[in-house]
Amino acid sequence: MPVLSRWLAAGLATIVLVTPAAFPGPILEQKAREAYNRGVELAQQGQFDRAITAFSESIRLEPTAVAYANRGMAYGEKNEFDRTFADLDAAFKLDPRNSQFFLIRGAVWGGKGEYDRAIADLTEAIKLNPKNALAHEERGYVYCDKKEFDRAIADFSEAIRLDPTLAEFLESRAGVWIIKGEPDRAIADLNDAIKLDPKSPDAYLTRAGGWMMKRDADRALADLNEAIKLDPKSAGPYSLRADLWGLKGDMDRMFADLTEAIKLDPKSTGPYFQRGDAYDQTKQFGKAIADFTEAIRLDPKDPLAYSNRGAVYARDQQLDRALADLNEAIRLDPRAANAYICRGSTFFMKREYDRAIADYTEAIRLDPKNADVYKDRGRAWAARGERDKAESDFKQAELLGKEQGKTDSDLRQVDFLQNDR
Repeated sequence: MPVLSRWLAAGLATIVLVTPAAFPGPILEQKAREAYNRGVELAQQGQFDRAITAFSESIRLEPTAVAYANRGMAYGEKNEFDRTFADLDAAFKLDPRNSQFFLIRGAVWGGKGEYDRAIADLTEAIKLNPKNALAHEERGYVYCDKKEFDRAIADFSEAIRLDPTLAEFLESRAGVWIIKGEPDRAIADLNDAIKLDPKSPDAYLTRAGGWMMKRDADRALADLNEAIKLDPKSAGPYSLRADLWGLKGDMDRMFADLTEAIKLDPKSTGPYFQRGDAYDQTKQFGKAIADFTEAIRLDPKDPLAYSNRGAVYARDQQLDRALADLNEAIRLDPRAANAYICRGSTFFMKREYDRAIADYTEAIRLDPKNADVYKDRGRAWAARGERDKAESDFKQAELLGKEQGKTDSDLRQVDFLQNDR
């Protein structure tokens, strides 16, 4: 659930409409209250345009701080952040020490990527109300965005201490344990979360990720089945379950789940990446190209989509198209080592060895611990007849491979496709 929606469902329920002394009379007071309450109800239902209309009517009848704040949150759900800030400014003028308003503004700053401003507001919210568990949770999310995971854990832990009955806080902390590579701690938190809220599909979904990290496919599959049962309209569990089917070698079920994920969330590039990768692995190059083409249509600024499609074009011997895609991937992200590797191997297939070596060399500069690219460059040196340089690269590939626990058979010859969605 988006941050502001989550607060509309939880945080704003704690913001009680306080009757200002300036209300001119009981009839007007009642109408303002009715409009405000109607706005909260509509916002909780996700009907933000109608909620804005209701809050605006409440403000017209009597401009209260909470009405401005709630309307600002509704604008935030529509990504109309200038209006959000304008309403919050009005709310602060009427109630400058309300911790909830700092909480809301901190969330908006976080959503805009202004992490330092977000932390400043959320810290002020906590200072004004140290028992504000939601402020700790939201600051934890901002710390996650900043990749300050220990601080995120500390905030989520404090939120749990302040309100140990809310499963959401345990789920949030579990997500960070997953990121930190500590699946046992994540699973322990999620076990507790499920006890508190056995109908939470997110808890089962995240716990499935923990089981997958522990290579317990059967428990992961059970959790994903439960997540889908609880929320059959969510694409995420289908995408993750597809990965499990792939590990089990059940490609038919994998394709079925990815197709369902795309049906449920056709604007997300992730399932297209997964399915494109699966089509590529099964040598269905035309279908893989179609999926990466759709990913590009959805997000034409994503270098990985061009890099992956270029890799498939190369494997399908459409080398000029491969180069066009890989050039675009590098233009969009000049630090994408994998795109240089793929383009280098495309040049190798075209027997343009000097250009292949140049790309491999740039990839090594960007990713000097990549054993595979040394092997690829060694092949290019060998093709040019420069055996000493080839032997040096092969030795470096072997050395790095041993350091990383790879055998010679693990060092791929040409395998560029990435999928970090």
